[in-house]
Amino acid sequence: MEPQRAVQMNPPGNKVRVIDSGWTLFVAVLVIGPLALPLLWRNPRFGRMAKIWISVAVIALTVFLIVAAGYMAKYAADSLAELNSL
Repeated sequence: MEPQRAVQMNPPGNKVRVIDSGWTLFVAVLVIGPLALPLLWRNPRFGRMAKIWISVAVIALTVFLIVAAGYMAKYAADSLAELNSL
């Protein structure tokens, strides 16, 4: 019986650097938001259109979260003012 070999996902000559991995980009976008976009644009794994669409999505999500945070802050300030008037 022949011993089983381990399946290699990446051949030895095609190593993916950690900074170019998709997971690194995903975590960076979650942690630092649009500041991670330069990682996307220097990543050779994504095509030009993919980079544009991902950039637009990240910027739109960032704008949405900033606007939502503003509404939440206003609601909290109004609620606090109402509590103080009691």
